[in-house]
Amino acid sequence: MSVPEQAPYDGVPAIDGGKKRHPTFVALVGFYVGMLLMILIPSGFAAVVTQLASPDDLMSYAPFGLLPFAIPLLLLISRETRRFGRYMLLGMVSTALVIGIVGGGVLYVLIHTS
Repeated sequence: MSVPEQAPYDGVPAIDGGKKRHPTFVALVGFYVGMLLMILIPSGFAAVVTQLASPDDLMSYAPFGLLPFAIPLLLLISRETRRFGRYMLLGMVSTALVIGIVGGGVLYVLIHTS
């Protein structure tokens, strides 16, 4: 059994070992990044702003919390990142739907069982 010859490289090995990525890798990573962005950014922003700002100024900082949600829209512009941006947007929208539906269901149960 012979060892296949490897193509020469320019002194820097490929990060992924020269292997082709699985076709769903970008989709899964984009979806989970969107999900984490939807969960962590608003809560982290709220925690930081409440510690740094006075209660009177909190509403003036609220629009800055929406800036990270422009990331998937910016990714949709470039052809190379369009697929990642679509799945990131899908992760964000589906996470918002799940949070809204579960929150509404819990609120409904709390109101009607007491």
